[in-house]
Amino acid sequence: MNIARMYTIALGSFGYTEDEARFLYVVAAHSGYFTCQQFLRFIDGKPGKRSLNFVRKIVEQGHASARAYLRNGKVYHLSRAISTRRLARITSASGANIRPNTSEHGLPH
Repeated sequence: MNIARMYTIALGSFGYTEDEARFLYVVAAHSGYFTCQQFLRFIDGKPGKRSLNFVRKIVEQGHASARAYLRNGKVYHLSRAISTRRLARITSASGANIRPNTSEHGLPH
């Protein structure tokens, strides 16, 4: 999947790593919901400190809320601060006048 660098830079300004920013863009471009397991698959990682720090960071910054999911799991929902429209406004304010294009993330027009 090709993700425009301007979006990962915009998300990086919130304190997210490159991998976290790419994952958040994909989530924002689709449903806005994700599980920690999906993050781990995306980064090809194992459960542990990195995934815990990521979900703690995103919830503490108010960029997502957590809800109980299945037995002991949680599902996270992105706030409007991380929506693709908001990212487009952030990047256009910084000089890049580009709006999210659904073809960038594989969805039909």
